[in-house]
Amino acid sequence: MRTGLRVWLLGSLLASRASAAPPERPAPHRLVAWAALPQQTRTPGPTSGHFIKPAHGITPPFVDAQPVPGFSGLLPNGDGSFLALPDNGFGSKGNSADYVLGFYQLRPVFKRWGDGTRSPGSVRIESFTAFRDPKGLLKNGTGVDLTLTADRATYYRGDGAGTETDIAIDPAIASARLLTGFDLDVESIARARDGTLWVGDEMGPYLLHFAADGTLLDEPVSHPFLKGPSNPE
Repeated sequence: MRTGLRVWLLGSLLASRASAAPPERPAPHRLVAWAALPQQTRTPGPTSGHFIKPAHGITPPFVDAQPVPGFSGLLPNGDGSFLALPDNGFGSKGNSADYVLGFYQLRPVFKRWGDGTRSPGSVRIESFTAFRDPKGLLKNGTGVDLTLTADRATYYRGDGAGTETDIAIDPAIASARLLTGFDLDVESIARARDGTLWVGDEMGPYLLHFAADGTLLDEPVSHPFLKGPSNPE
């Protein structure tokens, strides 16, 4: 009886599976709206681009200006605007010592319907907030210590510890202890319930805690076992 019962149950199960409709495929992803910043978008700031070459008809440096590059992270603000985290600047640590890290507040006007052109919707930059270390947490002899661009007399370029150049650090970077793409490589961002920001860096790698005004609040949190090539340890 038990053997017969098992065979009957197995047969019923196989029959039910064979007769069941195949699972529906998920709907394919599709573009429903888009907006984009023009390639030559700039914001006021320290002169940048000293360590990159001309390309695509654009010749650096950018006097008293910072380019707006691609974004590594976006956070919706709930009012149609977004907090946008740029990458570390010009593509690598070695060429980004004059690029100021921080985040933008953007307000896109998404294009949702075709109009016979290839032009995207517009994006308005409402503000930029620089990441900075006015408390000197990154040079206090405790936890993670870094030799920041702001603490040097001239910019450094290149990988690893870098090579000194003869270009003086912009006074705005030095006076406010602004963080640059030579110091950290920010890649991700999250907003805590108290409005502070947690930012992931890949040079350490470190987890960084910033106030909403861009001030570094705590010692960086190191990864428990990973060490990047630019880690001071």
